[in-house]
Amino acid sequence: MIRQLLVVALLAAPQAPNGIRKEFARLGVDTALVLPSSALDEFPIWSPDSRYVAANVMGTWNRVDLHEITLAPGTWHGGERIGVVEARAIVEPLEQSLVHRWKPEVEPDPAVAESRSIRIEFRQEELRSSLVVTRRGKAPVVKWTSGLEECGSPVLSPDGSLVAFLCLTNGLFVMNLK
Repeated sequence: MIRQLLVVALLAAPQAPNGIRKEFARLGVDTALVLPSSALDEFPIWSPDSRYVAANVMGTWNRVDLHEITLAPGTWHGGERIGVVEARAIVEPLEQSLVHRWKPEVEPDPAVAESRSIRIEFRQEELRSSLVVTRRGKAPVVKWTSGLEECGSPVLSPDGSLVAFLCLTNGLFVMNLK
């Protein structure tokens, strides 16, 4: 009986989407541009199960299915290797009823997202942004600094394994935190 309950609990626990995890591992990267667009508004939102991430593109919310994503190799900001969404078919409009359900009650901080174990912070200097990751008990690490691009609006996935953020001239990114 206890074993059955444990199996049920493990199956019900939210987990990061396998598709994007496999793609990160396949390409040897931890960051992906999942929705290219220079017309993003607001902040990213997540489905409760962390399968979808969505962004507002010129007034229309679009969701990206991270279970079905395929990434191609790409480079960004001085040669940093990233994944880039290969097929736009996994991007679909998000129903307004889901937008209201997925949005947090309080608007996220435009520069910081944190849980008990990690802090994701964007530091702005003129038109550049630096992504700083601080894990509990460790020194802050600057992951990268953008060229002439403002980035921010980090939002942790409900399962805490991914963070979505926006870079204004490129689009919606997802970074693996595990």
